[in-house]
Amino acid sequence: MRRLGWARARFRWPASGRLRQALGAVLAGVALLAMGCGLLGGWWEAGDAANIVAPAWPLLALAGAICLAARHRRIALATGISGLGYAAVILLPGLRAAPAAEAGSVAHDLRIVQFNAWKDNPTPVVAARWILAQRPDIVLLAEVGPQSPLLRLLSPLVPRRINCAASDRCSTWILTRLPVRAAEGLAKGDSENRRALSAAWARLDGGCGDLDVLAVHLARPWPYAGQRADLARLGEEVARLPRDRLLIAGDFNLPAWQQHMRQLEAQFAPMRRATQLLPTWPARIGDAAMQPLLPLDHLFLGPNWRVVSIHRGPRLGSDHLPLVTTIRPRGICKNPVTSP
Repeated sequence: MRRLGWARARFRWPASGRLRQALGAVLAGVALLAMGCGLLGGWWEAGDAANIVAPAWPLLALAGAICLAARHRRIALATGISGLGYAAVILLPGLRAAPAAEAGSVAHDLRIVQFNAWKDNPTPVVAARWILAQRPDIVLLAEVGPQSPLLRLLSPLVPRRINCAASDRCSTWILTRLPVRAAEGLAKGDSENRRALSAAWARLDGGCGDLDVLAVHLARPWPYAGQRADLARLGEEVARLPRDRLLIAGDFNLPAWQQHMRQLEAQFAPMRRATQLLPTWPARIGDAAMQPLLPLDHLFLGPNWRVVSIHRGPRLGSDHLPLVTTIRPRGICKNPVTSP
């Protein structure tokens, strides 16, 4: 019986070894293909789609390398090095540290709440109460219809509204308590069906000089043409505005590490992206609460202002988490901003 058991164990080991090698080959192959596509993402839009889940590919490559290491050490080593190289090229630049906060008077601080509230949000009243509790000066909303209770409940604190379309039949909004010097809806077409950029612009009296605010909601990565058109249109709008006093925020549908985000950062310079390691999506899938994995909501800020703090809010019935950012003007101000 001992000899038979030993023979069976000896028979099974090569089979399990072959299975492990096959699994390693599949994992390594998928990872190498995805990483190769991702590295071409700067020139090939479909390739950049692989970078949406960029953190997964080095882990997949590592798992493949471990499976292959016993019999194919050189292939395993090459796969592991490829994963590290991809992480260094794609992930690290998108995860650099956020701009450091600086000390100064809090009298001129402005607080911004940005939130993709989700068109099917079942708890708009809860969301409104939380937003009001933050005492924001500016609220940027996406996926909010003109009849949403969210708008009505927020109006006592932030009564001035700018919609992304002149007809108000658009779902991206700027709400503020600050005086509005100028404003414009930037949706030149059917933004609700992703045939136009869903964005609004306002020039606000920030109490220490003007602050230009752009609220945006970019199309999803698929189909590719939709997001490409939105990025081009957004670039046109940014080009006509003074970047030193500009704030751009909203749901970009781009993780921090995608090549398109890196191109935006270069295009928007000297503005800097303040949101770094702040995953905001998916906060829920259906009725199930989820741990957000992707940083899709971002804020860019011009050099006339600096970030004091930025943090995520709780789940508020949406598939996105809200972001709360406090900014402060650089230089000396004579007219403090006072809360109502």
